[in-house]
Amino acid sequence: MKVDKDKIVSWAVSNCKTSSQREDYIKELSKFININQVGKCNGVKCNDSCYSSLWTDSKFYLALENSNCQDYVTEKFWNSLEKGVVPIVSGVAGHSKIAPPHSYIDIQDFSGPAELAEYLTLLDNNHTLYNQYSWWKEYYSLHDGIQNIWSQAFCSLCEKLHATPVEISEYNISKWWEFNKCTIPYNTDWFSLHTIITIYLKFSSYIIAFVVFINFFVLIGLLKKIISKCRRNLISFKMSSKLS
Repeated sequence: MKVDKDKIVSWAVSNCKTSSQREDYIKELSKFININQVGKCNGVKCNDSCYSSLWTDSKFYLALENSNCQDYVTEKFWNSLEKGVVPIVSGVAGHSKIAPPHSYIDIQDFSGPAELAEYLTLLDNNHTLYNQYSWWKEYYSLHDGIQNIWSQAFCSLCEKLHATPVEISEYNISKWWEFNKCTIPYNTDWFSLHTIITIYLKFSSYIIAFVVFINFFVLIGLLKKIISKCRRNLISFKMSSKLS
């Protein structure tokens, strides 16, 4: 892996306010180590040449996702591996299931941005330790492109269909998606408009059901009061009729 690079950490971003709050983590990280930041959120336009230089000039790339959800890993992670840059990730997505060990750096392994910055500085000054993150290239290879990925997927499917015995599994996609797949950052501002909207969008169906449930009992209570009042008025009317 090329080590004569003049930038330690780089980050290109256009999504400025995320549910994972990666921008807050990176802002804190930048207090302890220099970060080459480009993209709309940083006020630095980046064309193809600019993006190309990120891979050739940087040792590490902040491949933090906009949402910390299980199995949610996007191209920024794979691009880093392919281009010879060590990706920095939030491992809650499950990178350990899809990538070789010691091919990326997981921020979850550190107590905070300060400790991560200290480790990155150590790797920057020690080429032997840094190059250990490229060990996997002798044993694994990356396959990209839609056609390549599809052909590989269909080959795997064909292999499974011809296996004896055939393994049968059933999955509930809705259940997989809805429950406990995304984590909420530790420093979440629960009273911010962004947090309130994010929580509402995720749990809107449950919130609506709860509101309908509560309104149902409120309506039942009102009907009982109306019926009780009507009964009292009817009894009062009957007594008045008898007296007259």
